[in-house]
Amino acid sequence: MPLDERIIEAIAERYIQDGMILAVGTGPQNITFLRQMALKAQEKNYKISLVPTSVKLAEVASSLKMKISSINDTDIDLSIEFADIIDKNFNFISRLTTSLVRDKMVGQSAAEMLVVAKESNYVKRLYGSIPYEVDVFGAEHSLVRLDQFGKAAFRLNKNGEKYVTETGNYVVDVDIDKVYDLEDLEYETKEVPGVIESGLFIDYADRVLLYNGKIHLMSRIGPELKAKDE
Repeated sequence: MPLDERIIEAIAERYIQDGMILAVGTGPQNITFLRQMALKAQEKNYKISLVPTSVKLAEVASSLKMKISSINDTDIDLSIEFADIIDKNFNFISRLTTSLVRDKMVGQSAAEMLVVAKESNYVKRLYGSIPYEVDVFGAEHSLVRLDQFGKAAFRLNKNGEKYVTETGNYVVDVDIDKVYDLEDLEYETKEVPGVIESGLFIDYADRVLLYNGKIHLMSRIGPELKAKDE
């Protein structure tokens, strides 16, 4: 489903520049976004390069004649991620992903990260399910250990088999059953043997775009307003 044209316009006008190196996360909304943003860039006659985080994104970029760059050979100017839930400190959870490893790699490597979320999902405190990318080897053991933090289950594909990420790992979704300090939660869960990466992003976002009829832009590094109060 296409994103609201106003979202694309706001991002294009404020954050997209000619010649920039762009990266987006691996979730399904990023594919939709990339298609629309490529068309907007063509309207402006902008040449944008993409560091693809998935095979599908690479295919979409190629079909749109967008230049593809490697994270090994270039510096990423802007990384864009769609968050399922985000707090007033710009920490967020990304649940729909095909590789948390790649999502965090481009997030850490980019000069700036822009996070897009529904305004209704802007909360005082994060809650709910957090995905974890786990090694195939000993995955059942990792599942049992993660279950200590809340009900844990393997993510399944349409055929009822364990979902496999772009990086060849499984995903365990954990319904966190009580409020944790986010830094402690991130540290303790990633100490579980076999856990490679989490869907909890702490201190990644530099700018936030919230949408729900109107668009609210916030930033901790630029001219936009600081995080808005509830």
